[in-house]
Amino acid sequence: MADPLTWGNPEKQLLRWLIAHTTSSVYTQTPGDLVAHLPALKVERVGGSRINDHTRDVYFEIEVFASTRGAMWDAVSELEYCMRELSANGTADWYVDNITEVFSAAVIPYENPGICRATSTYVVALRPRIK
Repeated sequence: MADPLTWGNPEKQLLRWLIAHTTSSVYTQTPGDLVAHLPALKVERVGGSRINDHTRDVYFEIEVFASTRGAMWDAVSELEYCMRELSANGTADWYVDNITEVFSAAVIPYENPGICRATSTYVVALRPRIK
C-alpha cells in the first residue's frame, strides 16, 4: 500500500516563498553574472534532518549577496523577517510549523571583492501533505 503522506519538495517550496516575499533574486546555484542580479539569495538544502509521523525538519543554508556591506545587512534583515513570517504559515503545497535560525548571518569573504556575502542556517519544521 502506498504511503498517503508526502513531504513534497521543501527546497522548491522555500524558493517560491522567498521569491514571493523578498526583493532579492533567488537561486540554487550562483549565477556567473551575479553582479547583475544583486541583491541575491542562494538557497541550499544541507545535511541534517529529523522526521516523525507529523513533522520533518529540513536544514537550509542561505547565502546573501550584495554590492555593499550595508546592502548585504539590509538583505539579511529582509530574509530574517521573511523566514519568521513563514513560521506557522505556508501554501497549498506545504505547511511550516516552525523556523529555527541555527546559525545567524555571518560575513563570509567572497572570491569577488566587489561582492559582500553573509550566510545563515535555518531549520524548517514542516508537515506532510496527504496525497
